[in-house]
Amino acid sequence: MRSKIIIERKWKNENGNFCFCCKMPQPMGKPWIIILITILLLFVVFAEYWHLGSYHSLVPCLFLLMLSFVCWAYYPYKGTAKMLESIMSRNVDMRLHNILTKDIYEIRRKFYQETKGSYGMVTGSYMLILLSNDVVLEYELKYHKPKEETCAYFEFVKKPIENVCPLHEKVVKPTSIHQWWAKVRIPEEALFLLILTFIIGIGGALFILGLWLFSEFKREVGCAFILSIGGFIGVYSIRGKSDNKILKVVEFIVSLPLGVISLCLGLMLPFMTVLLSYGFLAFYAFGVPFYLMTILGLLGLNISGATVLFITIAFGSILSVYGSKFMQRCVAKYSLLRDPGDHKYQSVMNELALYLINRHNINFLIYLAYFLFLTISGLKQVEYNTPLLTAEYDAAIMKAFLVFIAYSNMITKSKDVEIQIKPLFNKMIKLMT
Repeated sequence: MRSKIIIERKWKNENGNFCFCCKMPQPMGKPWIIILITILLLFVVFAEYWHLGSYHSLVPCLFLLMLSFVCWAYYPYKGTAKMLESIMSRNVDMRLHNILTKDIYEIRRKFYQETKGSYGMVTGSYMLILLSNDVVLEYELKYHKPKEETCAYFEFVKKPIENVCPLHEKVVKPTSIHQWWAKVRIPEEALFLLILTFIIGIGGALFILGLWLFSEFKREVGCAFILSIGGFIGVYSIRGKSDNKILKVVEFIVSLPLGVISLCLGLMLPFMTVLLSYGFLAFYAFGVPFYLMTILGLLGLNISGATVLFITIAFGSILSVYGSKFMQRCVAKYSLLRDPGDHKYQSVMNELALYLINRHNINFLIYLAYFLFLTISGLKQVEYNTPLLTAEYDAAIMKAFLVFIAYSNMITKSKDVEIQIKPLFNKMIKLMT
């Protein structure tokens, strides 16, 4: 049976607060319980060893003994909070009716105990009342430690606290999704990143959907597009400046597919700009060494595919990062993203492309690509003992990454080299003469 609080004495102090002295349940009471459990578990272990010659039940029995010990030691405390809550609730009911009216009524009450330390030492007990006017009342149950002349006792403070601390208000006030969202503070950079990712994602999805529709229903899509344009031109020419409502409705219906296509193209434009920016960068940066290797192969040099891949990736990575100004010039002047000055959106696309392919962005993307490749190929090598592509190609890509890292470190360390050409030349001349 659960241990109960036995109230030994009740009185009211000079402030009119209800006080009571009680006998609290003691931990580790009734030692015969844990002794009996220990004997039963030992009997199970010895019975197994006697009949089967094994002791596999030893570990489960030790676990059960430990669990039983914890329950036996702390079980008397289990009913303490419930009993204190019951006592407080009765005293709150006797005093709350003086506050409640027809318009103000109780919505919710919650018993709350403050604790501190890793052992959960109780530092305060409270009954929190949420009223219909959104006011929170707090009744406190104070604990007075024993002294030489008095025993330990509890004091129920009859006067409630109205200015409750925010921590206690959270206990009794339900938090709605709207309130929680209002408290959420998203950094501006993170918010813009989420919006940008969403826009590019929508554009990419529409682009893939368009490619799929065109590949699967090429004839149907072409016919629908031609009919939409022809129907719109025909209805527009017939209507002219007429205010006929029927013609207006027909024009709206016919122009609806073209409006949807225009909207989809507008949403795809950021994604297409990103795709074309990095596509033309890869064409110029990685295409140059690849074409050179191809020409050398046509001239009779026996160059393996792994060597071509190694030189292409190594020199392409270096050229795209450390020749970024030259790459930006190529993309700005010799690609579909150049700005001929005909439309405003062409200028914006050109600026966006140059911003995307700057040195720092490309450097990050190259490291990200190598990180993903090394992670996937490493997992496949460890798990299945097989290369991601082939052994030669995997080695070529990893060696290309090492060349890129070595070149990057060489450029960084070159700033620390203190060699001036003119003083060096003078010292060399003096040494020879």
